[in-house]
Amino acid sequence: MNSWMQIATEEDCKFVAKHIRLDDKNEIYASSGELPITALLKGLKYSELPIAIYHKGKCVAIFGVVNWGNSGCIWLLGTDDIKLLKITFLRHCKSVLSFLNKRHKIIHNFVDARNTVHINWLRWLGFNFINKQEKYGHEERPFYEFVRIE
Repeated sequence: MNSWMQIATEEDCKFVAKHIRLDDKNEIYASSGELPITALLKGLKYSELPIAIYHKGKCVAIFGVVNWGNSGCIWLLGTDDIKLLKITFLRHCKSVLSFLNKRHKIIHNFVDARNTVHINWLRWLGFNFINKQEKYGHEERPFYEFVRIE
């Protein structure tokens, strides 16, 4: 594991929850009605290998894949400081995703249609958007379903 990536902890979840990106906070509430800390702790608990991304000693994002039958449900939540690690983060994303796809041939989830940063990043990673749910989740907002099949 790189020095900028570590196994995520409960403390990482608390830090990210306190400093979470507004778009991520809105997406969590729109989909589940939960607070960021609740979503992060669930991700920590149910992900096979929850990973914290660090920049200068601070956790800037957490991601993981939850086993979902024959597929994996991928997620990432972060702080605005992930922008400070943009080049390093993007440089490693595709190799990390390729590693995750070895475990799960199908990786998928839903993304809030308002979260353009995540949508652009998912497209760049090679995910396909296969469906638009007009009334998804707690707030019944538009969400896109995305998938990557290895």
